[in-house]
Amino acid sequence: RQDPPLIPMPRDDDTLPLFVAGVALVTGAVAWALWPKQAEASAMPPRSYVPPSPRAPSEAPVSMPAFLAAAPPAGAARERYFEAAVDAPTFVRIPLGQGVEVAVSTDYLTAQGVHIPLWPSTAQRIADRFGAMLPTKALVDAIWRAAVVKIEPHPMDYRPLSGDDVRIIAQHEAIVDAQVAGRTGLTDGGFKNYIVGRSLTTPAAVGKQFLYGWHRLSGVPIQPVFAGHSARFSDYAAGTRLVSRTAYLNGQPVAIESLFADPRYAPLLNESGMLTPAMLVYPRS
Repeated sequence: RQDPPLIPMPRDDDTLPLFVAGVALVTGAVAWALWPKQAEASAMPPRSYVPPSPRAPSEAPVSMPAFLAAAPPAGAARERYFEAAVDAPTFVRIPLGQGVEVAVSTDYLTAQGVHIPLWPSTAQRIADRFGAMLPTKALVDAIWRAAVVKIEPHPMDYRPLSGDDVRIIAQHEAIVDAQVAGRTGLTDGGFKNYIVGRSLTTPAAVGKQFLYGWHRLSGVPIQPVFAGHSARFSDYAAGTRLVSRTAYLNGQPVAIESLFADPRYAPLLNESGMLTPAMLVYPRS
């Protein structure tokens, strides 16, 4: 009788790959079964989920001046609050050519040492108090050229707050102060300017304000002439520069209105030539 053929028994090292493959197959099947639920859960955030975003300006650590902390909300009451506390400006004379000099405030208006955003009507009343006017576009450029302390503008993304929120004003003030770093003299670059000019007497100017400036260190202004805001708009970057109504011609004091009315000198003060007195003031209310 012929014995059946012998079937070789597998060795331990032959069964190991099969065992590992089986475990891997089972593990993969389990993972595959669970995967749709995990993917769905990760794709659908809980109702309290808030997408990550840059730190809001209101959360940035900044020292809040007590004067700002006590300010009323933006509006007429705050305008009166700022106006009552405004600091007396100092003026410096800058040459424009042909023997003409104008005296300009060495800095934008402050109240208790803090730069304050104002409505143009409030800025005009303060200018009246100090025998001054607001600048033209040409004078804004001349002031920047003459400035001995030039700082780089710092546009801010203030959302979700408003641009006139005291927390934003305080943060911007800290940025400006850090750049000034104790230097003195005619300072420019930190703010846009309310400007006067021919457009103030046009029907389109009613209830509007005109902004210009915010020069970079390169001399290029961020803000071209802009009249898109209402007369009761202000934000952290709107500053008030004063120009004395007493100018100088060949060293002698003269009314600045007389220079604006003279075709020989008006182009030095205003890019479009002569201006009437009505073109040099904002409505005061």
